[in-house]
Amino acid sequence: MKNRKLFTQIFSSFLIVVMIAIIAFGSYEYGVSRDFFTKSVVSDLTVRAKLVTQIIKNDSLLNNPEALKNSSRKISKEAGVRITVIRPDGKVLSDSHKNADEMDNHRSRPEVIKALAGKAEYSIRYSATLGKQLIYVAVPLYNNEKLEAVVRVAMPLSEFETVLFGVKSRLMWIGLIILILTAFASYIISKRVSAPLEKIQRSAERFMKGDFSKLPISEGSNEIVALVNSFNKMAEELDKRIKTISIQKSEQEAVFLSMKEGVLAINSSERILNINQAALKFFQIKSDAENVANRAVYEIIRNKEMLDFIHKSLNTREHLEEEITVYGDKERVLLVNADPLSTAQNEIIGTIVVMNDITRVKEWDKMRQDFVANVSHELKTPITSIKGYVETLLNGDVRNKEIETKFLNIISRHTNQLNAIIDDLLQLSKLDKTTSIETKKELLLPILKNAVQCCPKMIEEKNIRIDIK
Repeated sequence: MKNRKLFTQIFSSFLIVVMIAIIAFGSYEYGVSRDFFTKSVVSDLTVRAKLVTQIIKNDSLLNNPEALKNSSRKISKEAGVRITVIRPDGKVLSDSHKNADEMDNHRSRPEVIKALAGKAEYSIRYSATLGKQLIYVAVPLYNNEKLEAVVRVAMPLSEFETVLFGVKSRLMWIGLIILILTAFASYIISKRVSAPLEKIQRSAERFMKGDFSKLPISEGSNEIVALVNSFNKMAEELDKRIKTISIQKSEQEAVFLSMKEGVLAINSSERILNINQAALKFFQIKSDAENVANRAVYEIIRNKEMLDFIHKSLNTREHLEEEITVYGDKERVLLVNADPLSTAQNEIIGTIVVMNDITRVKEWDKMRQDFVANVSHELKTPITSIKGYVETLLNGDVRNKEIETKFLNIISRHTNQLNAIIDDLLQLSKLDKTTSIETKKELLLPILKNAVQCCPKMIEEKNIRIDIK
């Protein structure tokens, strides 16, 4: 069913109700008027019939057919009615409009049957004699308490209908005037009722567009005024809540977008609910978050390890953690954590993935391993040399004082080298706390000679020749 405006509904309802009331009242009044005029005409015809009966009785016209005929026609012209005199057996003695000998027996006529029974009666029917509708009234004619005849008077129904048509016309004009006045009043009432509601509707449409300006409180019914007040309070409350939500959303978006960790929210259908800037950067996605939202994750992320991880998280609905390597402008190692994404009613609707770039951590770890290996090597070389020279001296294999002194000098240099390495380690440890480092100028030749003396075995094993000039 098609919706209609409130004004149209109220206005049309008023008109329909008024029209039904006018039709019902007019029909009732017409029926009452018809009954009233019918009774009036019947009463008038009854009086006339009784007068004719009295004349016929007084003048003894029943015994003189010719005189009865002439008298009937004379009275008919003066009274404007048709007069028929009928014997108890139904034979017509006289008729003012037709020859009685040519007329049928009237004993079966309804009004005649009642009159023969001693009661005045009327009927309305078509007259074959005159070819029109007539209203008949028949009364009995008694002489010395003996029924001698029935006197019937009749009047064309057209005269009666003319009067009723006038009544009907007046009723129709009155109904039309009432309908026009009611329509005008209905229009005003419908406007007064619907206008405030239409204003509220327009305000609701403004609310949908974000305009929460208040409605002016107009005069009207208590219900309309209360509705406008409630509407204004609702608008004020909505404005406050929307502003609060907007501020909170802006703050959350600012935090979300500025996070260094990549965040990716995915629903159960593997479609992206939200993604932040860091995650877009990790996977080299050039679209912004709004264009990516609600798209299938496999359309945006082309990393198989990541897609497998997301699929596994959605299936297990448990906390997961893995390291994933992604390739783009450079190779990155991501520490990826996934947890179920739930609503306020604890209904799991997807998964949320948080990605931390641990590439630098991995590089530092490798550097630490390399550093430890290098330091171990740097420490092992002088220690090995010192151990070898010391064992040679302890075993008494050196008898030459000059060679012994040479060995001791080498041991001393290696010891100094160990001290230098330890000093370097201490200096490196200070770099965690400060960015400045103390430097000084040194001759390169002694350092090179010291390096050659510290690594004679390695030089020999590698079959390397070093000439220092």
